[in-house]
Amino acid sequence: MPKFQNLTEAFWYIRENPLEYLPEKSLALFNAFWIGYEWRYEVEFKEYKGFDLLDGFHDFMCEEFRVPSNRGSYGIAEFYSQNQAEAFDLWFSCLEEFISKKDGTSDIEKYYAKRRTEDLFSARKEIDFFGLIKMMQKRIAMYVGSTSFTLATSLILGWLRAIQDFEFKESEQEQTFKKFQKYIEDRPFWIRAEQEDSNLPPTPPWNKIIWFRSHTEENALKMFAEYFDEFAFQGKGYVDYVEFHWKNHLEHQKDCHIIKRWRKSYDKSEQQVILFL
Repeated sequence: MPKFQNLTEAFWYIRENPLEYLPEKSLALFNAFWIGYEWRYEVEFKEYKGFDLLDGFHDFMCEEFRVPSNRGSYGIAEFYSQNQAEAFDLWFSCLEEFISKKDGTSDIEKYYAKRRTEDLFSARKEIDFFGLIKMMQKRIAMYVGSTSFTLATSLILGWLRAIQDFEFKESEQEQTFKKFQKYIEDRPFWIRAEQEDSNLPPTPPWNKIIWFRSHTEENALKMFAEYFDEFAFQGKGYVDYVEFHWKNHLEHQKDCHIIKRWRKSYDKSEQQVILFL
């Protein structure tokens, strides 16, 4: 029997029992986990149009904290908190306040009600599991907000946990992915505890092994991409297409700002020379 009947029930259960689903109480980890969890649910129910509990919450948070509309609700909660655990509590506290004020009559509620009559994410429901991992690797920050292997892992685990909680039938790719643990254990850089005939704890999960070997978020992402390419695509060059798009974008923007400041300074100095002459 499924653990939950719908996404709303699962959402509030995780809110009350975060450590049952996350390695620590963290808003960033929850965000990534929930993206994967909800996405897998959508894939299962082709006609499902998404989780509507958060419709309008972003606008509420921006108005509540007097911040620009280009700031997300997760980022706002993190900004006004000392750590991820506090951000988790603040975000949910604000959400509960937002829900208590909803009556279906506000302009923003009418907007989302109308928006949900359109199937805006039809392509999203058609994606398969390996396709998700490929897209996520290439544009990870678009999904979880930063170039982070830890958050990427949380998204994948959310996808897989939804299968367990709702007792969905596993796809061939999802069944195949179970072998990825053994594949990572057998890489040259790892010695399995049982081969040492020791009393060490069981071998850690694949994501911890990759992190142990790489030490940084970006290196871990690159290593995961490389090994996943070998595992799922027989090394056909998928890793060549991995881009840390958001980081590159920010660096580009930074360069642009530097150039703009330099040009402004240069134009100002040139004007001063002209005036002096």
